[in-house]
Amino acid sequence: MKSTTLSKVAAAALCVPLAIGLAGPASADSATDEQFLQALKAKGIKMSDGKALSLAHSTCTGLQQGGTVDAALKHVKQGSGLNATDATAFAGYAVYSYCRQYMPKSSH
Repeated sequence: MKSTTLSKVAAAALCVPLAIGLAGPASADSATDEQFLQALKAKGIKMSDGKALSLAHSTCTGLQQGGTVDAALKHVKQGSGLNATDATAFAGYAVYSYCRQYMPKSSH
């Protein structure tokens, strides 16, 4: 189950650069926020901007405090009510945008 979850996050994360564009290094600024919100909209994930940004930042906070990828996905699902597919995409976009150091490492 854990490898399946990691695989889903990794697959979602691979799509993130296309959805967010070829922006420079991520930081918590208004340009990054706008790119993140646009990626959600492009994916069809509907959520208020404030809630989306808060949830994205709290997802990274959990990872920074030693949380697992599974815990981050659970946090997103519980905080959003999104289905598993959209929660996985949301988490991938959040990590790519705000805390790339927690992106799943490629096995290549």
